[in-house]
Amino acid sequence: MGVNYSDQVFELHENIKLSLMLLKNGINNFREILEYLDWANSLNVKKVVIRELGNDPNKKYQKIFKKLFLPVSGQVSRFSKFRKTEKSKNPTFLYKNLLVELELVGCPDLGDDIILRPDNQFYSSWN
Repeated sequence: MGVNYSDQVFELHENIKLSLMLLKNGINNFREILEYLDWANSLNVKKVVIRELGNDPNKKYQKIFKKLFLPVSGQVSRFSKFRKTEKSKNPTFLYKNLLVELELVGCPDLGDDIILRPDNQFYSSWN
């Protein structure tokens, strides 16, 4: 998986939250995201936040982001088959015993207000 954590951290029996950033040369598709979530669930992690670096107006930052990272918004619709939980600004789902939050605040692809419509798909507006 490419993730190195000390097993001792997970033996503390504390509520652990992990962050995942989608990298082009790392975890970069839905199958690999599910493998990561299965791994986290097996260690009794309580929550995983799939994060996207914010929309920064700096041109150098934007160039680096586009070169190295994948937008979280590209994976949002894949999660619509899971039960949505929590009232949150970001979509949060239950995957097995694990809360999964898709941090979309400031995502340039979808904007700041993400709407889950009755068709169980995410949209950036009601229009």
